Amino acid sequence: MSELDMSREPRLFKHAVPRNLVGNPTMRRYMDEKGYWWALSKPHGRGTPCVFQAPDNSCLIHVTRPQICRDYPQDSFCEREEMEMSNATG
Repeated sequence: MSELDMSREPRLFKHAVPRNLVGNPTMRRYMDEKGYWWALSKPHGRGTPCVFQAPDNSCLIHVTRPQICRDYPQDSFCEREEMEMSNATG
């Protein structure tokens, strides 16, 4: 996450892990390339849901989500965006 992400969504501070403490070297390299200084912690381990994922799988911080969330997945919309688009057109 970047400083802009953190300023846009202050709740990220509580769950931020500094880049130098990220154990996965591939992730650290990606963060270096993108200029991200923090990662979002996964308190229950890798592959677990985001701490901002609601029980219905919606994003609790969708409007203020970090850029990495806005970029992923790059070739499709997240479930919430797909739902919003279908509601707008249906």
